[in-house]
Amino acid sequence: VFKLDCDSVSAFQDGLAYFSKDGQYGYLDQTGRIVIAPVYEDAGYFENGLARVMRDGYFGVIDKTGTELVKPVYDSVRMKGDYIIAEKEERTYCFDKVGKLLLEEPGRIYEREGLLCFAVDDQYGLADSAGNVLLEPIYNWIIPMAEEELVIANKDGYWGITDYNGKTEVPFFYDQIRYDGTTEHGILISSEGKYGCLDDQNLSVKIPLMYDYLSFFQNGWAVAGLHGKYGLIDKEGTVVIPIQYDRAQFFANG
Repeated sequence: VFKLDCDSVSAFQDGLAYFSKDGQYGYLDQTGRIVIAPVYEDAGYFENGLARVMRDGYFGVIDKTGTELVKPVYDSVRMKGDYIIAEKEERTYCFDKVGKLLLEEPGRIYEREGLLCFAVDDQYGLADSAGNVLLEPIYNWIIPMAEEELVIANKDGYWGITDYNGKTEVPFFYDQIRYDGTTEHGILISSEGKYGCLDDQNLSVKIPLMYDYLSFFQNGWAVAGLHGKYGLIDKEGTVVIPIQYDRAQFFANG
């Protein structure tokens, strides 16, 4: 137990708590020692060694030594995965966790699968974790498949798949391509209200566009619907439970 000469103290998180004194915020450790002087207008909890602070109405990020990794000169700052993303005057900046600027763009930047998706004039491109551009911003939307080094992308209103060099692996033909983060559960395709599935290995069409409904695969099976009836198929497209039921779903927790 220790007594503090301050106006308020937060709970401890990541070993430190923020406190206020005369309207200014700093940080102290669990012995009550002030480790970062109260020089900020606002402060947040530390997470993974970093905290968001505000000075003169602008936001930045500091580490536990008080070093300003991202100077508080931005309209907004958020920490996402291994990145710090800041915005100012309609531009977006992406830093790594030691404050190195990786990417600067006039549009949105967000992290997905450890990669950086960025927008220029509402068109999306892709950069690696060092900020090197892999795909130029020519797509309406992108969904990285990091483990496969592939990207599901929308171009001119249709979905396809490209590699990191921009080579088309699946033609931009489909109304939708669904992927839940692992090819184990299938890569689902749809066009004109019909659903099928791509081969996990070579991305060819494994199950043709023939079903009115198709779920992701679980333990090698998927729920398939046709003409208002449901059953189950395997990854080869073989019907394993006849498509004759009003409803079908997977077991959960046994």
